[in-house]
Amino acid sequence: EASGHWSHHFAQMWGIQQCLQDVLSREAVCGRTYEYILRGRPDMLPEKSTFSALAKVASHGRYRLTAEGPTMWMGVGTGADRMVVLNRAALPALANITQHFSMRSCG
Repeated sequence: EASGHWSHHFAQMWGIQQCLQDVLSREAVCGRTYEYILRGRPDMLPEKSTFSALAKVASHGRYRLTAEGPTMWMGVGTGADRMVVLNRAALPALANITQHFSMRSCG
């Protein structure tokens, strides 16, 4: 497998894109935007450490997500994508993530 080759993740990225497109649609219907978006995998429970990190984000502690630019928090290692928190500024790029899966930009 070529280094950086991610084409086998397309189905997962498509699902994430659909989820975040739903967030954008809901914002349009409600006429307001979310400050933070929390996305969790439906097939995995979050690790205990995730909840303490979310508490720090919510309390504007060490892992505070800034409103100035696109920011995302997730764990590291295998299963790190169990729970992802992003600020509103990061939403547009991730809501169109599959456009980056082409022969030229992704392996």
